[in-house]
Amino acid sequence: MYAPLHSALRSDGGRFRLLQLQPGRDGDPLSAALLPVSLTDRHSYEALSYVWGPPENQGSILVDGETLAIRATLLTFLVALRRADTSRLVYADAICINQADDLEKGHQVQMMGEIYQNATKVLAWLGPGSLKTTLLFDVAKRVSADDYGSPADGEIQGSWRRDISLAAEMASLRSTLDEVMERDYWKRAWIVQECLLAKEVVFCLGDAVVTWDQFLLVHMMLLNKPPVARRYTWARLISGFTRFDHLAGERANIDDYPQSLARIVNKFHTTESTVPHDMIYAFFRLLRVSRPDHPGRLMVDYGMPTSSLYLRAGYAYLVDPGTAMPHRVLPTLLHMLKLTSLEAFHAVLALIDPEELLSPVDWIVGAWDPAETPAGRTFRKERKWEGLAYMDCHVADFTTLVRLLDARENRHSSG
Repeated sequence: MYAPLHSALRSDGGRFRLLQLQPGRDGDPLSAALLPVSLTDRHSYEALSYVWGPPENQGSILVDGETLAIRATLLTFLVALRRADTSRLVYADAICINQADDLEKGHQVQMMGEIYQNATKVLAWLGPGSLKTTLLFDVAKRVSADDYGSPADGEIQGSWRRDISLAAEMASLRSTLDEVMERDYWKRAWIVQECLLAKEVVFCLGDAVVTWDQFLLVHMMLLNKPPVARRYTWARLISGFTRFDHLAGERANIDDYPQSLARIVNKFHTTESTVPHDMIYAFFRLLRVSRPDHPGRLMVDYGMPTSSLYLRAGYAYLVDPGTAMPHRVLPTLLHMLKLTSLEAFHAVLALIDPEELLSPVDWIVGAWDPAETPAGRTFRKERKWEGLAYMDCHVADFTTLVRLLDARENRHSSG
């Protein structure tokens, strides 16, 4: 489906594609052209952040004269963005990447953080609008941090001016905000990197738009919180705090990135992705393990089985300086990659007899469900070498597994 539209891109030099959205008016077919560019070029473009949506919900766009099927969510977004008289240069991953080519997809996703970082703006699509959401964004444009007063004597925190809007309208606005915060956009793993790395974020709700700061202020006002983004752990949603709270707190502390895989797992394991690999790749630019000098460097590879990605990610995590508590991170990593203990066990068994491991096998592949335990297999519960520390056993085992994985893949590529 994609091959005729996507000429090959060199894997060097940071080459990627932009979508030139042609002008049009309501009712006109959607038309665009693909432009190969480089990260070193000075192109001014906007990067799109959106939910792909279900595959059965399809629309189409004319790209370079060919009809391309795209999901309805992106179609609606592009129609909302299209200008009447001038073209618009945007980055939309579903079109700009040859989705049928895993090799290209790996190269492109590895650059995704830089693509969003270099964009003039990231446009975040929250979905179709209504009269109520338009009113919400209208209020967002007139709220200021100065509308929040300092605490009065004896009070713990300050308060927002009461005359920003009528009481009945405020209740309706709060209900509208709750509905917007329940939308699927906020659950996506990809929005973390897309929003944190952006120079500027603009939220789009139907035809209405507001800046990141405007949305932050109306969000804080309606939830009666100070107009300052604070850091919370995304994975542990506290009553009264939304996923946007957590995202805003991370954006306010972006200088703390890149971070360890363990920190990313802890913060964002409750996000969602259609492809299990993306529970790691969606955070690639934010991860220390993506850096060339990291001892367990990870590469983006969609052709890799998720079980192999688990072993490589586990190794990268364990050899990262300051690593601790693998008994908490490794099971969560398995869950993020949608792997069962049995699937992970078979990946280990394909490389080595579990009896050769220093750690009990359930330390590596997670707690066994008795119903899933392979018939006739029993596993040690004690370490084989009592002279080694708990962490040493894990590091030695994952090092061995990755070495055997490399050897197997090298045999396959040379054969």
